[in-house]
Amino acid sequence: MPAAATKCLRCNTVQGWGRFAVVSGTTLALLTALITVTEHAAPTLLALWRGAFSEIRATPVDTVDNTLRLLVVNDGTRAGVLQESSFILRTDSGRLEEPLDVRASVGLIKPGEARELTLVLNEMYMPKMIAALSENDPHAVDPDGRRWMRVFPAYSAHITGSARNFDGSAQRFSWPVKLRCDLNSCGFELP
Repeated sequence: MPAAATKCLRCNTVQGWGRFAVVSGTTLALLTALITVTEHAAPTLLALWRGAFSEIRATPVDTVDNTLRLLVVNDGTRAGVLQESSFILRTDSGRLEEPLDVRASVGLIKPGEARELTLVLNEMYMPKMIAALSENDPHAVDPDGRRWMRVFPAYSAHITGSARNFDGSAQRFSWPVKLRCDLNSCGFELP
């Protein structure tokens, strides 16, 4: 038999590596069944490997005056908890740090659930906020030296929040906002 031959002329067997790749009907059926079972079992096995978790995301939707609307979504496989006292407004200059009122039901967020929250600057704190922001601010002084604001700049700030997972860990999120005030009130702007 020649060295370059791929098939024996006498016994009709394949020569070379191809002789090991004999696939019968039974082998092909077993391979197909293995692939099908693996395809259906993979998501369950992956979920067991990862374990149960909550993944809460909050995204700013829009602002109106002193309110900021958020869309809160739990993309995890387990419920998470949003705490009412977890939203705080901080100016980047560090002159102001105020809690925000939450106007919606907070608490348990189930897996796959989306909820809209409204964060509000409490009007009771407005005079204190305006005084804190205008202190030592050259924009807040009239050219005659009087301490009242004709032109008030937009202050860079961040709103931070947190959610608690059932395993005890916390997720934190933060959004940049602009805080714009006049003589009587303050409001949000999204950058």
